[in-house]
Amino acid sequence: MVGGAALLKDLRVDPRVTVARLAAWVGAQPGGTVVFGTAYLGFDGNRAHTSRGPIDAQRVIVCVGHDLDHLYPALAEEHEVQRCALQMARTADPGAVVTPAVLTATSLLRYPAFAETTAAAALRTRMEEDRPDLLDIDANVMFTQRPDGTLLIGDSHHTGRTVDPFLDEAVTETLRAETARVLGVDGLRIIERWQGVYASSPLRPYLVADPEERLSVRVVTSGVGMTIAHGLARRHFPS
Repeated sequence: MVGGAALLKDLRVDPRVTVARLAAWVGAQPGGTVVFGTAYLGFDGNRAHTSRGPIDAQRVIVCVGHDLDHLYPALAEEHEVQRCALQMARTADPGAVVTPAVLTATSLLRYPAFAETTAAAALRTRMEEDRPDLLDIDANVMFTQRPDGTLLIGDSHHTGRTVDPFLDEAVTETLRAETARVLGVDGLRIIERWQGVYASSPLRPYLVADPEERLSVRVVTSGVGMTIAHGLARRHFPS
């Protein structure tokens, strides 16, 4: 370790519990209602049409991520929105306490705050020489420890208009082995695997559009949705 960043205002969120808690919180607010099992079908200027019928609305905000092309295909094509599939896993407790969320060299090649620095070119050259296997799967080797001691580790990336559901075991093994190497442990055991999918665009990290009066579309089109979504909402919808 030769350097680091102290991000003192960062807040770590566990999506396995936070999503449900956010929905419960919204539903508990005066006038707040959360309806599950309901598909948004469109907005006619006065009502949002859903699979459960119309809802009167003064404003509609559409945040459907990579499914934007199902509702507004022309908008998705204009912004070159595709699907990015990533393989992730959860490992058993490695027997060590990992207090911070850990990112590695591959992370610095993905996020603009780092990737746009002059040092990034030299880093990529070194990675091409030393770890082409990580670049081949477009890896972002990072991990964080949950309260039960297990590690969430990730991830690889593959972008296309559609994505296959099949997971490549060699990719998962590459991520597992590199995480174990960074931690300095042997026998890191995987107990869960899954595929994540998010919206991705080569043009910008998030899509901001207002195709009609009182209709807003907001989609994070990069891998920073968990990081900037709340700030994006506050900036565009402060009330």
